[in-house]
Amino acid sequence: MSQEASVDNPYVGPRTFRYEDRHLFFGREREARDLLARVLSERLLLFCAQSGAGKSSLLHTRLIPQLQEEKAFIVLPVGRVSGELPDDVESVANIYAFHLMLSIDQGGEPAQLAQITLKDFFRRLACRTVVDGKGQEQRSWVYDATAAPAPPSSGARRYALIIDQFEEIITAHPDRWSEREGFFKQLDDAMRGDPNLWVVLTLREDYVAGLEPYAPLLADRLRARFHMQRLGVDAALQAIRRPAALRGVDFQEAAAKKLVNDLRQVKVRRPDGVVGDEPGPHVEPMQLQLVCYSLWKRLPRGTTQIQESHLEAVGDVDSALAGYYDEKAAAIARQTRVRERAMRRWFDKELITEQGTRGLVLKKEPRSGGLDNWAIAALLTTYLVREDTRHGATLYELSHDRLIDPIRQANQRWYAMLRDRLLRIGGAVALVLTLAAIVLAAALAAQAQRQGEQANARLTSAATRELALILEATAGAERTATAEVNKKIGDLLQPPRNGSDQDY
Repeated sequence: MSQEASVDNPYVGPRTFRYEDRHLFFGREREARDLLARVLSERLLLFCAQSGAGKSSLLHTRLIPQLQEEKAFIVLPVGRVSGELPDDVESVANIYAFHLMLSIDQGGEPAQLAQITLKDFFRRLACRTVVDGKGQEQRSWVYDATAAPAPPSSGARRYALIIDQFEEIITAHPDRWSEREGFFKQLDDAMRGDPNLWVVLTLREDYVAGLEPYAPLLADRLRARFHMQRLGVDAALQAIRRPAALRGVDFQEAAAKKLVNDLRQVKVRRPDGVVGDEPGPHVEPMQLQLVCYSLWKRLPRGTTQIQESHLEAVGDVDSALAGYYDEKAAAIARQTRVRERAMRRWFDKELITEQGTRGLVLKKEPRSGGLDNWAIAALLTTYLVREDTRHGATLYELSHDRLIDPIRQANQRWYAMLRDRLLRIGGAVALVLTLAAIVLAAALAAQAQRQGEQANARLTSAATRELALILEATAGAERTATAEVNKKIGDLLQPPRNGSDQDY
């Protein structure tokens, strides 16, 4: 029997930490303290980090609770600037401002937000408090077009607006690019109109340069910035050991160090040209959580100490990462209707070089490296792939070297299963043809036996000839079927002839 997978698992797996997970979030205490100090001292702060470093998790588990504990602060729902227009809204004045307001407003009337500005929105945004069935207060924010203009901070309380994944101001709605400038002007106007409005913009560091043209539109020119580094070794050890301790399980220090060292391996080309693994300075939080989540699910019930043997026997890093890759490749293939074979080949041929290192894929339209861009966009959400912008060009690469071997192994297993399945299909076709020939020959022989001796001789001779022809045809069909199967397998294992998957 194993530990309970969901209720008792102290690791969240490959997803963002939520507010209710804050007691399980460890390793970022210093960053949380420093970020809070910057937010309190700056009305507009740019919070950036690499993709997958844990920005959203830090927001939900540390910054928002800490701001709420500051009695002078009100925290609005976390906003976004992207999305789809609701069915009852045909057009909006500013697509980015509209989606930001829509993500904050909980009143359920999107149409009334279509033509207003951010300043108007915040001046008529009201907080409503209701008591749920458990006697707890639930706060909701509703835009009231009929209310007299009065911002939430009218009672001299400061309030914080946090916009997560703010790189969407660059990546989302490219056909509405001309409205970006208007959004920044509206944001600046709203902050000038209410001196108690605090704003935190959270985005990936590779998109910071894309905001520079709009910095002059804001009062402080995006001067205040906070950069969060990736997870270091000591922080990773805390993130591994302390959640288990909350469940009364001692994650042995030696086992935790072994796991961290395994997770931070990177591919390095040595002076002799040989590519080998070397420990790097950082650990990917998603990979750490995924491996620990998988490990916990497989622990024998009643385990009180996690040792190195548990890592080797039930939760090795390669198996966990390969299993996650298999799951996401299949899910995104279904979601995007892109063939799973094409997706796996993209990883094998484009993101991983022949030398076993990470490759770079230049973004083109409509496909990059032979894979449709909408499938790549879906892969970005899994943290298997990261996006990088250099000198105006967008590049895709694996999120970490540690994924190379697990992905290769997973693909080899998948291709082997595909080969076996196709061979079984070819063998089944040949067997059916052979059985048909035997049945027909038996029927002809039985018919000959019922006839006279003279007719019997003629029919037997005919049956013999028919049987010979049928067996010859069956053998030919079997050879053809086998050849077709082998050719199909060869095609499957070769890269596309024109760089895409459309000719298959």
